[in-house]
Amino acid sequence: RCPNGCKDGACVAAPTANVSFSYDNSTPVSANIPAGSKKVDLVNYRISVNNGVFNLPTITLDLDTSKASVSDISTISIYKSGSLIGRGEFTATGRVVLNLSTIIPNGISQVWEVKADISPSAVPGHQISLGSPNLTFATQAEFNFTQVPIGWSNPMTIISTPSITTPSIIVLSPNGGELWEAGKTYEIKWISSPAGYLVSLSFVKNQIFFQKSVW
Repeated sequence: RCPNGCKDGACVAAPTANVSFSYDNSTPVSANIPAGSKKVDLVNYRISVNNGVFNLPTITLDLDTSKASVSDISTISIYKSGSLIGRGEFTATGRVVLNLSTIIPNGISQVWEVKADISPSAVPGHQISLGSPNLTFATQAEFNFTQVPIGWSNPMTIISTPSITTPSIIVLSPNGGELWEAGKTYEIKWISSPAGYLVSLSFVKNQIFFQKSVW
């Protein structure tokens, strides 16, 4: 009995399994990334399978340590369809092996998103790029493997975390103790920093609370 059918009195050989791995069109372009950023998109890979079902236990990623330090990245993660399938940290050599144990069904094409948490102490000016990944296959003995990604991914340049200025205000007049006569107009003066914030004025008249916002 021939599992793949017969032709001219002989069994037909099983079709050769094919796996292709490449950059996806959605791969992010180069950008500036503030230190301390979370889930930064680094690169998107597309993996497609035909004539087989594949189990991938691990993927190995390399950091271009000539342009960045392993301490620039807190963690590196891989997501499939928005779900986390692997997470790890780079070793001192700039390599991380992520345990996936994910199965790719026959006839399926998937996009894997590689994201990183950037360390708050990452060095501004360092550029994060990942090299061509190495995949391991658990169960398939013979198949054609096409790997398109060559070289390093688009660099992401680390920049300083934007400073956060706490708004402040100083009331110049009135400054306490004044008696205002009904029917007269008085000027309220203040200094605020930084400029451009909305200022809220609150006062009580005849036991009624009033509030007004001005620039």
